[in-house]
Amino acid sequence: MKLSFDNGVNFFDTAEKYGNGIAETIMGKAIKELGFKRKDIVVTTKIYKIGDGPNDGFMSRKHLIEGVLASLGRL
Repeated sequence: MKLSFDNGVNFFDTAEKYGNGIAETIMGKAIKELGFKRKDIVVTTKIYKIGDGPNDGFMSRKHLIEGVLASLGRL
């Protein structure tokens, strides 16, 4: 990430499905250790269907909000 950032890249993408959230945790640690400021980078994630319940579908409001909050916690 540092090499990319030093060469003008400030967009980093991950997903809750990558390693069951481990990728987001690793990226969050890297962001902290490298001292990136929130205003200087863009981080995106993808939310996936995680269960068979009525609120686990891709676009239910509940699923999206919970997915974003969980992602922020991991990051």
